[in-house]
Amino acid sequence: MMRSHKGMLHTLEAIIAFLMVIGFIVFVMPAVNKESSGNQQTRIYVYKALSNMEKTGKLQSLAAAQNLTGIQLELNSTLALPMKFTVAMSKSNISHGTVYPKAGNIPAYINFTADKSSLDSASLALDYANASDPAVYINNQYLSSHSGNYSGNTETFEISPYTQTGANSVMINASTDSTISYSMTIMNTIQLSAPEENKSVTTIGYIISGNRSAFSPSEVRVYVWK
Repeated sequence: MMRSHKGMLHTLEAIIAFLMVIGFIVFVMPAVNKESSGNQQTRIYVYKALSNMEKTGKLQSLAAAQNLTGIQLELNSTLALPMKFTVAMSKSNISHGTVYPKAGNIPAYINFTADKSSLDSASLALDYANASDPAVYINNQYLSSHSGNYSGNTETFEISPYTQTGANSVMINASTDSTISYSMTIMNTIQLSAPEENKSVTTIGYIISGNRSAFSPSEVRVYVWK
């Protein structure tokens, strides 16, 4: 069971890295008039500044707090004028655990918070180690149900449409004592300000890995123009 659970998390890590790239292409690129050839010197200059911030631990701390103003202020002390820039960040939060619905449809709950204003996507993966007649709801809205013994199956839901700002709750019922592992992935993008219009913009992305106890990668993006 532990091996299956770890395998599911490794798969999710690969998916998140892919989704960060896709999210950037779909949601960010249309708003940015990027240079066709790019400004390689600018990229290297900014990337080194971000790398130095990471080495001192400042970048991780500011990113963990989603403090884009702090990141911009730190970069301001390094980047020379007339370079103009703004900062954005895409952050993935993965939570995982095991819930135990009881016989007689006594439910178990997975509680989480969200902010719809910055939410890119939210997904829930369930691994039914031992479950009969499971039924899944989020914020009192039906997601899924199965009849009979459903042990050994897995299921993934895109729960963004059912997610609300503030407190959220997933409820899982079953007809027998059950063991169900879960992994929830929430992706958010926040931006300090938009790049100036009608400018040639160079975009630098810098991915910060999660810590040893949790996979929670963030991508800091710096948009530079002259």
